Amino acid sequence: MSKSQLCAVLNAASVAAMASIVLAAPLPRANTSKPAAGAPKNFVPLAKVAAPSKNLAKNLVPDVSARAASRLFGVNLAGADFGPIAPSQGNPNTVYPGTNGTEYAFPKASELDYYLSRGRRVFRLPFRWERMQPKLNGPLDADHLRALDEVVDEAAKRKMLLLLDCHNYGRYNVLAPDGKTVSEYLLGAPQLPFSAFADFWKRMAQHYGTGARNTAILGYGLMNEPHDMGLATAWPQAAQAATDAIRAVDKTTAIYVAGDSWSGAHSWRDVNENLDIKDASNNIVYEAHQYFDSDSSGTYRASYEDEAKGDFGLQTGVNRVRPFVQWCREKNRRGFVGEFGIPDNDARWLVIMDNFLAYLQANNIGGAYWAGGPRWPPGDHMALEWDGKANPDRPQMGVLKRFPGGFPVAREVLNAVVAVPSLLLNGDFETDNDKDDHPDTFERQDGITLEKETLGGKENRFLRLKQSEAGEFLRLYHAVPIPAQHKQLELQFRARATDVKHGRETYHDARFIFHFLDANRAQVNPDPAPLSIPDSEKWTQRSVRFNVPDGAAFLVIMPSLYEVQSGTLDIDDLRLVPLAATTSNAK
Repeated sequence: MSKSQLCAVLNAASVAAMASIVLAAPLPRANTSKPAAGAPKNFVPLAKVAAPSKNLAKNLVPDVSARAASRLFGVNLAGADFGPIAPSQGNPNTVYPGTNGTEYAFPKASELDYYLSRGRRVFRLPFRWERMQPKLNGPLDADHLRALDEVVDEAAKRKMLLLLDCHNYGRYNVLAPDGKTVSEYLLGAPQLPFSAFADFWKRMAQHYGTGARNTAILGYGLMNEPHDMGLATAWPQAAQAATDAIRAVDKTTAIYVAGDSWSGAHSWRDVNENLDIKDASNNIVYEAHQYFDSDSSGTYRASYEDEAKGDFGLQTGVNRVRPFVQWCREKNRRGFVGEFGIPDNDARWLVIMDNFLAYLQANNIGGAYWAGGPRWPPGDHMALEWDGKANPDRPQMGVLKRFPGGFPVAREVLNAVVAVPSLLLNGDFETDNDKDDHPDTFERQDGITLEKETLGGKENRFLRLKQSEAGEFLRLYHAVPIPAQHKQLELQFRARATDVKHGRETYHDARFIFHFLDANRAQVNPDPAPLSIPDSEKWTQRSVRFNVPDGAAFLVIMPSLYEVQSGTLDIDDLRLVPLAATTSNAK
């Protein structure tokens, strides 16, 4: 990059333009409770603090009442909604309606304990209507009800709250007597009248509306993401019928009413502006869902750049959820975001989620991350589940546990730096998805090449800066977004400077130069001190710590040959990690 190009970069006016410098790449995942080479000095193996003591729940005092718990941030414990609901959905040989622990699964006590240790009190628990009530207007299935009761009982022991979520999208599947074919009906169809929906929720409220189990019920989630209901009035009529049926037997438990058209917060005012469910108990909570990819579907099929293109950058979540928040505020309604979630393939999603949760918190609206639960495959990019062994928290939990969950979070859990991945992507230079012999996320420029060598019997890639013109200022410019909550950072890297002949001044050497920028890409003072790299025939591990100044949104990192006469600078394994420490020093 020329000096004129560098100035242009520094003076550009949008976060989106800065974000384009750092492309999407997979984030590293730790597989051990031991610190990796170069790990921060205050590394805390989360295996030591993940499981709470048996007496922890007894001593916990919930932060807020159950009625106010809609303002907390919890987790979806998916699993009971998994698996084909009828033979035509997948393998025709699937046993209908499936077996708990095989086709689907309810969460276990050990999972509740993990989330308890992360301060979570509120959980959305999805299930399928067809399994809970195999025949419309018939009794609840005893086996399925028993499995749900076990979760409710374990939650009650821990003073947790469950939002019972009928995860059916405004539909019900009816299996033919031959056991081979299934018909799907919409709420309001002759085969699925509103009265059948009301009957189901009346039975559920009769079972959970009183007694000890009711202490663990946050609310009745009438229906997950109703959509394409045929008539605009279908869903409001169904929700009102279910509400009236519940109130006939349970006057107190909150009722959560999702919005039509997939419950999208971004489209709430277009679709659900007039949603108004009458409740004599005045205990309705309206539920929206919101994801941050290009179509708000939560599939996150493409890279960050492609998903966020033309959107609101790091404020995407705030802007997407704003219509729902404003609707709640204007109409004096209680709100809850029942699903939100991000992938782990780019640290900028973590910033978007952090901004999103801070905005909801400021407006007294809580939510539930999608998703935890026992059925996610290993490596799922959105899953929040802990493996129960030595793995640290998922990156998304590193953000979520900072926001009120209903229970306190132990200091060592909250501050464990492994909870957040390196903010600097592809710092080992190993990812080259476009096969152009240059590491993804780093710009290509003259004098900087991707090199290979063998270390420990394996091929290792690194970047080399080689001075070809005496007195030239050769540097690699790389800017990294900084999530707002991080006030101390540590840059860790390996370096090897060889045959560097200084320029006219003593500071004309191999060095790392740093700048902080604000959200508009203007420089934020003071600049961190540069770090000189002395000559060495071998790789040396280096680190430098920073106190992040107020207003800083990016850290610019520039490995450089600063006007030297000749020489090379090799760099590898760059990691930028948040710290709990408050001191700054270089090593």
